[in-house]
Amino acid sequence: MKNVNDVEKMIEDIVSLGTGQIEINRFDKKWTFKILNSKEHTATLENSSDNDMVSRMFKMQAETMKEALVSINDEVLSQDDKNALFDRVNPFITSTLYRLYDVERAKKEKELEEKK
Repeated sequence: MKNVNDVEKMIEDIVSLGTGQIEINRFDKKWTFKILNSKEHTATLENSSDNDMVSRMFKMQAETMKEALVSINDEVLSQDDKNALFDRVNPFITSTLYRLYDVERAKKEKELEEKK
């Protein structure tokens, strides 16, 4: 029978496969985002669930960016800073960053799928 430490190590090994960061250089800034885990991703969906479909898509993008953003130009942002930024920024910026984030996240997902 496996002991608890073996199971914990196995779980951590699996969890670590999907971690990492994504850097996006856009709008004269270096944006660093983390790849969200399942709990964080689910929270972004829950935070956007009470809107019509078009509003929900944009709200989901903004919530994802708020949760995933780590820093801008290597300056780490607090959650309050991220909320203020994505609550006030032009929707074009949010959508563009989300699209670029999603493309890079999908590349990392593809790499993960190809791992044996």
